[in-house]
Amino acid sequence: MWWLEPTVSRRVGKLFFGSLLPSAATPTTSKPSLLEDNLVRLARELAVDRRRHTLVIGQPGSGKSSLLKNITEDQIRPRPVIGIETDATNWSLDRNCNLLSIFDNEVFVDAPGFDTLSHPVKSYLDKFPWRSFSRYVFVLSGKIRDADEAVFTVLKSRGDAAQITVVRSKSDALTKAARDDVAADIATTLGIRKRELVLLSSRTGDGIEKLRARLFD
Repeated sequence: MWWLEPTVSRRVGKLFFGSLLPSAATPTTSKPSLLEDNLVRLARELAVDRRRHTLVIGQPGSGKSSLLKNITEDQIRPRPVIGIETDATNWSLDRNCNLLSIFDNEVFVDAPGFDTLSHPVKSYLDKFPWRSFSRYVFVLSGKIRDADEAVFTVLKSRGDAAQITVVRSKSDALTKAARDDVAADIATTLGIRKRELVLLSSRTGDGIEKLRARLFD
């Protein structure tokens, strides 16, 4: 029987080392991140709030918080966090962070910029309560990226497309010809009508009244 010993040894070794590796038949489940926990909490908070809900969403640094400050004449509370850092608004660190902002008996959600390490776009696509809002402000500030298109596609499919306003912020840096080209490019890429787009500058105030009219009138 000596000729069986190497085979037996190999089988025992395979069983031993195989027991140290994760089984392919056993599904692995990852624990929800703190960001995802806060997105679930956001859905709960909005579900029991009977006011009108408006979502302001876009990439980091796109000007969401400045936009909110300007269209509410700095009367929104708590005041938006405005900064040059990537995650000026951050839902990935604090389980009890504030998720809602109030202005004139209306609720605004200033969502953290998506597509960062702490706010991955997949968490938004999978967990964000898109249907909890009656109005949406989608903010762009430069080149449209894949993450923008992915989020906007989900937004259109799960929200009311008629209530979506696309904002191109920082438009004061564009020439007249460039403004027309940018507006046409955004409309084509996102599949919207140009009249649904607002070219806005928080620095000069351009577009603020047009956005106010769409949201409040």
